[in-house]
Amino acid sequence: MTTIDRETQLASFCSELPVLSRAVDGTALAAVLEDVKRRIEAGADVAAELTRLGIPSASPSREPGYSGALGRRRTWSAAPEYVCPAGLCHRAEHREPGGPMPQCALTSAPLRPGP
Repeated sequence: MTTIDRETQLASFCSELPVLSRAVDGTALAAVLEDVKRRIEAGADVAAELTRLGIPSASPSREPGYSGALGRRRTWSAAPEYVCPAGLCHRAEHREPGGPMPQCALTSAPLRPGP
């Protein structure tokens, strides 16, 4: 079985965190998600923490990212790319002209312009 590295897992988690937060808002899972965020930021295993939310580990047969289960798919964009401000993961987001600056969902720091 092929494993997905921590950087890739962290990038998927970070990019999907706003969707996950909205999905659990007002439920008992909201407190669990906050604890999961703290533990992942402190270095805990991403896949192990996500199982606490009922999210299966990403695998070669399942697209990384959790939005697929929430009915959202990524699309290509010619907009400028922004990357993890701390260089901890492979997250890359596109910012549409005039749109909001993408932020790291773990630290709330703005993403930095990509290469």
